[in-house]
Amino acid sequence: METINVFWSLSLIGFYWLLYGFIYNRYNSTYKEEFGGLKEKEDMENKYREELKSLQDYDIDPSKNYLDIFVEESIEPYGLIKMCYSVDNDKFIYYTDFIKSVPYKILDIIARKYVITVDCKKIYVDVNEEVLKKENLQVEVIKEEERPKDDVFVTFKTYNIIKKKNEKIKDKINNFKYGGKYSDLSSKKANVGKKITFSDYKKNV
Repeated sequence: METINVFWSLSLIGFYWLLYGFIYNRYNSTYKEEFGGLKEKEDMENKYREELKSLQDYDIDPSKNYLDIFVEESIEPYGLIKMCYSVDNDKFIYYTDFIKSVPYKILDIIARKYVITVDCKKIYVDVNEEVLKKENLQVEVIKEEERPKDDVFVTFKTYNIIKKKNEKIKDKINNFKYGGKYSDLSSKKANVGKKITFSDYKKNV
């Protein structure tokens, strides 16, 4: 009888141990999927930020043709994306063979890579910094509202300064334009052709 009781006790212990192991593994797997995925997403969205911060604030180099300088990044599920920059239009131009519509956050990652590659911080707008500026501006407005309204002129002048700052901040954003399929890039460049001088033209007449 004692042997049977011991057997059942061991069986129950074994059963509960297996059940605990199953629940733990299931929970651990779900945790990794949910929170591991969030961490991976956060890391991706902050990619190249540290390298960007370390850059000097150089102006656009007129000797560089930014339309001929490309960077590329493969990001699922959007596939390979190539990007260049148009100085004339102040826009980052991207090419992809699969998905035409790519989220701003994804394009912003590649824009940071481009800026680091060409070493020109001036062409990039750090949206996070702009948001921080706007928050600081809101604090400024609140402080101004709490100040005594004794001097109407000073208050009006300060309000105008804050308003002008706000107008500058709210429109600052990186502009992106879909340029087409990157498989067509080589044919586009070939169609540009060689520039013919007047002397070359005269020779062929």
